[in-house]
Amino acid sequence: MSRNVRNARLAKNLTLEKLAELTNSSINTVSRLELGKNTNIKLETLINLCTILEKTPNEILGVPNNLKFNENNYFQLIQELNSLPKNKQKIVTELITNLLAELT
Repeated sequence: MSRNVRNARLAKNLTLEKLAELTNSSINTVSRLELGKNTNIKLETLINLCTILEKTPNEILGVPNNLKFNENNYFQLIQELNSLPKNKQKIVTELITNLLAELT
């Protein structure tokens, strides 16, 4: 993700400061995203980055375009979700719910 954010920002000729301002984030947040030191991105920040940088969430997050979800992918995701502590499960579930609401 870090390389994707930085490359997209530079392609738009934006400074860290300007991208932070446009995405309602702190300079520190954007810098940490670009350095790979912050992978816990808020949904609002991701949406703002996608909008400003004119990229899809998959492009920002580095998800391959050819990734196809099938029954095995869903099963793996459910297993991974179930392996998380309850408080983390709640966070992930809320993120997915919010993301789906934004997309529909």
